[in-house]
Amino acid sequence: MKLYPLLFLNEDMRPGSDALSEGLAAIFDSNSKRIVLFSPSKFKEFVEKAINENGRFTTDDILKAADPKARIIFGYISYDDILSDLTSVSTSGAISGFGPLMYQLLMYVIKPSWLMSDTSLKPASLKVWQKMYELSEKNVYERTFLRTFSQSSFMSRTDLGDDVAAINAYLKASYGDPYEKRFYEWLKANNKEPKEFGFLWAYRKKDFDGSFGTLLDNGEKAVQEILDMFNINKQVISRIGAVFFTNVYGTEKSY
Repeated sequence: MKLYPLLFLNEDMRPGSDALSEGLAAIFDSNSKRIVLFSPSKFKEFVEKAINENGRFTTDDILKAADPKARIIFGYISYDDILSDLTSVSTSGAISGFGPLMYQLLMYVIKPSWLMSDTSLKPASLKVWQKMYELSEKNVYERTFLRTFSQSSFMSRTDLGDDVAAINAYLKASYGDPYEKRFYEWLKANNKEPKEFGFLWAYRKKDFDGSFGTLLDNGEKAVQEILDMFNINKQVISRIGAVFFTNVYGTEKSY
């Protein structure tokens, strides 16, 4: 059964239980600060075929495995540590409705740190942060105003059209007052809804079901099996995930 708190935009946005039911697993590469959602069975089949044909796993094979049509990689997210308790999404993309799940997996990995958006938001990712604001009103997420961290954390976002001008107008009108109350006052005076600017808060999820830990545990088991069978390590899968992102970037699949 799909649980409402795990959904973001519509019925196509899928929870961790759906990923498990499809045999997917997640790997967390702490060195490159990436999480990849992938199909271990399909990846093993792909690698075995590549090695049988070429005698080894090549750079060209990495490119082929990263093709969304291959249905090996289903989601990817990378991040940066901004402060000791604040993390920023760097890049993210997914297929089959697993985009929002990638954000939640990242929250699970970095907890109790807060998660903020990246600085270049596509329409799909903007909607995710707007939905996070809505769900924080329903006590699914905690939120904290980014400007209270630092001015740099509250930098103007790009790809937002008139919203960039609106944010700059607020900064000019607030006279250095960094507090959330002043922002709400500005929004009300300008007939703007707070959720439109959901990306100006950082969030953390209050509760996680067992699917998050299971996805990551399954991922660790899978990469060990792949290492034992083919001598291909986690970093290779992480790299494939990064190439996968470049394939979906600029589309609605890029969250």
